[in-house]
Amino acid sequence: MKVRLSRDEVTEALASIQQVVPPKTTLPILSNLLLKAGEGRLFITATDLDISIRTSLEADVLEEGSTTVPARKFTEIVRELPQDVFQLDESEDRLTITCGKGQYKLTGMDWEEFPKIQDTVEGADISIDGTIVRRIVGSTAFAVSSDETRPALGGVLWKMSGRDTSLVATDGHRLALMELIGVVEGDGDSTMEVIVPSKALNQINRLIGEGKQLEGFTFGEKYLQVNMQETVVITRLVEGPYPNYELVMPKDNDKLLVVDRDILEAAVRRVAILSNTQTHQIRFDLEDNSAMLSAVSPDLGAEAREQVEVSYDGDTMSVAYNAYYLQEILRHLPKGDLEMSLKTPVSACLVRPVEQAEGETLTFLLMPLRLND
Repeated sequence: MKVRLSRDEVTEALASIQQVVPPKTTLPILSNLLLKAGEGRLFITATDLDISIRTSLEADVLEEGSTTVPARKFTEIVRELPQDVFQLDESEDRLTITCGKGQYKLTGMDWEEFPKIQDTVEGADISIDGTIVRRIVGSTAFAVSSDETRPALGGVLWKMSGRDTSLVATDGHRLALMELIGVVEGDGDSTMEVIVPSKALNQINRLIGEGKQLEGFTFGEKYLQVNMQETVVITRLVEGPYPNYELVMPKDNDKLLVVDRDILEAAVRRVAILSNTQTHQIRFDLEDNSAMLSAVSPDLGAEAREQVEVSYDGDTMSVAYNAYYLQEILRHLPKGDLEMSLKTPVSACLVRPVEQAEGETLTFLLMPLRLND
């Protein structure tokens, strides 16, 4: 393989894929990038076996070929090259990088040892605006579980029905649900449910945030393909079933608290500093148009109390939540007033923005903690 390239264009391409390279792996080949030169382009692929990203860029291909190269070192070298144009020469799995008066040699592995990844996915073709995808993923994926014994909860349930879609994520302590009406283009009769790894969705969000134009999704039986500007992401779907989250969504919470998100978030953040280091418990004592937030840290012999003015006309009630989970929910709410609908100190609380865009519903569920009297 012999190819001339632009440093800036390669650096941009590497930024699109390098985060999928596992930092530690029992398979050394996964620490490498697959480079393939042909058709006037350089194709770069990275995978961790669950997620694969392939991107390409224009190149002056003098000799076609393929090789692998250590991802981290190759990226560092290319980023520091003194001139924009450089050349790659490969011979017997040894890659020479030549730029100006500098020459750098890296030893890779046989490219045929690189995992044979899914080239394309067959299934339902769907298109959703990238800004919508970024918002819906950003509002839900944070709530997935890190418990490896419950793999389904480590993913996000993506439901599609005609032109409507929704994403759900939960770890059993909190739940995030976002539903959108009329945003799906493509196979309009498609009705499906898949569980997508949160890591894959976060990678997609990152690429959209970096300016990659989202072209569409293909939902297959076991894989999801995401087509972007000069980049393809293919991820293995998580095997279900996903828990029936609708069973835990309360339908009759009759106590309503309304407060400005920024005011509540700041108060929770301050009071949580002195919360129990194990439970992170923060207590709400609610009465007419007032919420007293408090926390106690037995280890430090410390406590905090702060009164927050709210709109609340329900019965006097005390309830406690994990401050960490509550803060995450508050951070993912839009600015403005939020509403917390409650029923009892031991039932789930629903948190929503008071004002929501037409055709869009964002809902969070937060389970309470047992009160420490």
